[in-house]
Amino acid sequence: MTKPSDDLEAVRLVIQALEPFDSKDRDRIIRWACEKLGMPGTLPTAQGLAQSHGSQRVALSDQSQQLAPTAPTDIKGFILSKNPRSENHFAAVVAYYYHFQAPSNDQRDFITKDDLLDAARKADRKRPNRPAQVLVN
Repeated sequence: MTKPSDDLEAVRLVIQALEPFDSKDRDRIIRWACEKLGMPGTLPTAQGLAQSHGSQRVALSDQSQQLAPTAPTDIKGFILSKNPRSENHFAAVVAYYYHFQAPSNDQRDFITKDDLLDAARKADRKRPNRPAQVLVN
């Protein structure tokens, strides 16, 4: 399969693939595709999607626009969703989680090497060799 040249081309391909199916089947297909792609959160249903036949555009209904994907609430889910590839990226993800995403009683303005080690343990991730140096970097 060739890669679409832009986002709108990708939308056209999705619409073309889903057109032969009824609304219930479209919902199931979209849900399975999102699960396969690892896209968490609430997604609009096919009933909430309306196709404009003239321009092949997809518009969301008012109700589905109000639905926002929910961020993982625990650190393990957040780290897995960001998939950091280096120790420095891992430290940045952990710091971001504790500053913005953590429950309000766990939020903080900075992290320590112990926070980094605890996050690695909770996320089933290899511990940084020198966590204090990772934070300096």
